[in-house]
Amino acid sequence: MLRRVERNRLGIEQFILAVVLPGIAGNINASGFIALGVYTSHVTGSAARLGDELAAHQFDKAGEALTLIALFLVGAMTATALVEIATRHKRPRFMMALLIEALLIALFAILSIHSERHWRFQRSELLGLLCFSMGLQNALVSRVSGAVVRNTHLTGIVTDLGIETVRYLSWRFDPLRGNAPPPSLDLRRAKLHFTILASFVSGATVGPALYLAIGSISMLLPVAMLVLLAAFDGWAGLTGRLEIPPASAPPPSAS
Repeated sequence: MLRRVERNRLGIEQFILAVVLPGIAGNINASGFIALGVYTSHVTGSAARLGDELAAHQFDKAGEALTLIALFLVGAMTATALVEIATRHKRPRFMMALLIEALLIALFAILSIHSERHWRFQRSELLGLLCFSMGLQNALVSRVSGAVVRNTHLTGIVTDLGIETVRYLSWRFDPLRGNAPPPSLDLRRAKLHFTILASFVSGATVGPALYLAIGSISMLLPVAMLVLLAAFDGWAGLTGRLEIPPASAPPPSAS
């Protein structure tokens, strides 16, 4: 079994990075919005909200926005530290970070269920759990992919997808291209970025649908997926061997 995994490792790791983890991020982010009214991986939005609240002298609300940014940052720092420690001690590099994220999401589900019944836990604590977990996952994926993929937010991915699409269309409709081959590097990157986008949207659709149907217990689905990924890292190891070609340079303009 392990030999089969080794033969197909590149495809498995690309599937994990481009399909599984973006789906988990979309699920958590969109379900968190349904539950709490905030997209917890959207640091740009939190920073803009911080400025808005400071300008309006709403310092309590500004403090909440600043806290969300800080928790995302601490989550990213935690994941990086765990990966560095595991690498130094030659242990599975990503297992502990994945398990901690699973624990945080499970804790969110448990506290949310309890809050629905007894209204004991406040919205800010639940938001903090999700922001920390999203920072942790974003840094984790960045480390696995060599800082090429970040899948808890899509601004950069959609921007790259737009650039790659225009480059391909420029080649496709260039009357002077002759027998020049298509920009294959850009096409491969575009396919990867489109897959990440589609997976995130799928997770952001399935997660809220389940949340509206069965409540906070639906958050245990991404928990189970994270535990399975941690088990895979402990068994076979996530190596970070990700075949993502660099973006090709734009063609030189005619003088």
